[in-house]
Amino acid sequence: CLSPRTSHFQGMCYKAMQQVLVLACMGQFARASWPSIAGYPPGSKVTDHNAIDLDQRAIELELSQPTIDYNRVYKIYSEGGNSKAYALFTVVPLGTDLKKGDTVIGKTSRVEGKVYQSYPKNATVIKVTYKVSETQQSYVSCKK
Repeated sequence: CLSPRTSHFQGMCYKAMQQVLVLACMGQFARASWPSIAGYPPGSKVTDHNAIDLDQRAIELELSQPTIDYNRVYKIYSEGGNSKAYALFTVVPLGTDLKKGDTVIGKTSRVEGKVYQSYPKNATVIKVTYKVSETQQSYVSCKK
């Protein structure tokens, strides 16, 4: 039986405390390192949301035209275009059901995405989410 006064017991306690301290420190300092945005370190990947400035620029460009298409301006405002990591596709009627999370691949772009929600056979519009990188300059691979 080990007694708290034996050196073997004290050594085991010391080693256990070291392990707990190491694990606690790892939990404290092991965070994903996302690139800072304007000096602010985000707590998650927000590169697609951060591209809202590109939506703003698109809106300003539309508003600077001699004839303003307010429907287009509203569409950019309400649906984004740069700051949302999804695409809406009009397709030939689906030959089979698609389930939320199914993987799809662009026919020409070869960009891989996931079906945003389930769609029944014969649906003609589908929403697909796609991955974004951690680098703002190349946050999405399907744009040139």
